[in-house]
Amino acid sequence: METLFDEEEFSRWMKQAEHTLESARRDAVVGDYAWACFKAQQAAEFAAKALLRGLGLPAFGHSILGLLGKAERKGLPITEELKRCARTLDRHYVPPRYPNAFPTGSPFEFYDRKTAEEALSCAQAVMKSIEALKGEGGERRQQRKEWLETVKAYVQKLREMIGGVTAIVYGSVARGDFNLGSDVDVLIIADGLPPHPLKRMELLYSCLKPPLEPKGYTLAEFRSLLTKRHPAIIGALEEGIVIADDLNLVPEMS
Repeated sequence: METLFDEEEFSRWMKQAEHTLESARRDAVVGDYAWACFKAQQAAEFAAKALLRGLGLPAFGHSILGLLGKAERKGLPITEELKRCARTLDRHYVPPRYPNAFPTGSPFEFYDRKTAEEALSCAQAVMKSIEALKGEGGERRQQRKEWLETVKAYVQKLREMIGGVTAIVYGSVARGDFNLGSDVDVLIIADGLPPHPLKRMELLYSCLKPPLEPKGYTLAEFRSLLTKRHPAIIGALEEGIVIADDLNLVPEMS
């Protein structure tokens, strides 16, 4: 259920990023500024892919800005300065290598020391930020893990009161784009729930701990909402985390 950070995968990509950045610096020293810029872009790209692959996410494409966007959509904070560096470096992916990127002349003629220094500085900044984001991602994963354990304990208490339960965590915590102030949305399906709405709410809230936010339905109610393609139900089924499935609904819905 919980995907742990792949330290080994992160490390091997970051080592390549560091090696490539050192090569870029050597190119800049001898005046190969075009290659220094391209390698700076590659170093930052490797670092961005290290983060995504460490998180167990797809890491395809060559745009650093695009790769960081995937991390941002998972809730990691990508600063505007980091995005600026990504844009700067992305402009060095094709032009340093291909003459047809320019109307005339050869690529090396369009690169100078100042341009190379900017690219190297941006690559270093991206790599440093990636290391910090890795740490932040660890804190977020720990928080998510603790919340899911809280949900498991909550579901067990519900079982003791009303019998079989199917429970699915959905929303931002399931998607991974939560913040520390987010609610933990939990879909509860159980035929033992009281039919009266106030009684049902009283029962669901009687044994929970914040920030859990349960929504409870009987099996018949759930099937009716599913038929109507209710957004919360569909979202829970598409991206939710199954905590319990006493009603054996998951095989039926998959």
